[in-house]
Amino acid sequence: MNPVVTVVIPSYNRAHLLERTIPTYLQEGVKEIILVDDCSQDNTSEVVKRMQKEMPQLVYIRHSKNMRQPAANNSGLERVQTSWVYFGDDDSILYPGSIKRLYETCMENKVEACGAIAYYMKPGEENMDLQEYVEKQRRYTDNINDIVDLEHFCVNFAYSTKFPIVVPFCQACLIMKSDIAKSVQFDTRYVGNAYREETDFIVRCTQNGATIMFDSRAVQINLPQTMCKGGGAHDKSVWRYRYDMIQNNWYFLRKNFSYLKKKYHLSTNKYLLQFEFVSGFILRPLRRFFK
Repeated sequence: MNPVVTVVIPSYNRAHLLERTIPTYLQEGVKEIILVDDCSQDNTSEVVKRMQKEMPQLVYIRHSKNMRQPAANNSGLERVQTSWVYFGDDDSILYPGSIKRLYETCMENKVEACGAIAYYMKPGEENMDLQEYVEKQRRYTDNINDIVDLEHFCVNFAYSTKFPIVVPFCQACLIMKSDIAKSVQFDTRYVGNAYREETDFIVRCTQNGATIMFDSRAVQINLPQTMCKGGGAHDKSVWRYRYDMIQNNWYFLRKNFSYLKKKYHLSTNKYLLQFEFVSGFILRPLRRFFK
């Protein structure tokens, strides 16, 4: 595979993780990795300089002020010169061969984007053999509603499928044609933790003609949150994080629901979806309390 992919990775206060996560993105087909430092307060710049001695493909961009993940992704996109871009995370490990797998799926099916499966490690699992970990997590389904249920706006990209499938949107760990990504860009009006900004971006890409596929043979593995504290979107309290989720979810629905309802013939409405989303934060803790 020729080097036709640039990896864009926003980062904030994750210096302690970078030497473990970033090298996993240097896979077959990758020409550059662009790390966008969103004005980290730790020693990210020193760690990157050390890494660049062994990884000349690693490009470093630093924001002069904290602008959040959507703006960081856009800064990375501006520097992309390849025909394809992959969006990664500073707290995630990319399983070997995933870039090539996603690219080949796009080529074979003549589509513009393809997402990987996303797993979330629990504390104590971070030292497992990756192949053993992935095989342990596999759960297969033939029902797309198990993965994306738009009527209730429930998504679960931890399920595997036997073959790649077309989906309305996927997780943020995806490969996409650079020209579409650059023309759409990420919406910087998502506040705080920027929850839903990636879904918003992918949905708007479909409005611009992109077909999105999901190939669970490609895997991105998120490290346990206990290892990631103090950086990324989890730099605030739990309650502030949830408040941002509620705000951003409502912004997403106001902005995109009419398109989704028309395209997928949905019978629900955005007010009900937002009510169900908010009530989830209230009912789940109450259920645990009354057990």
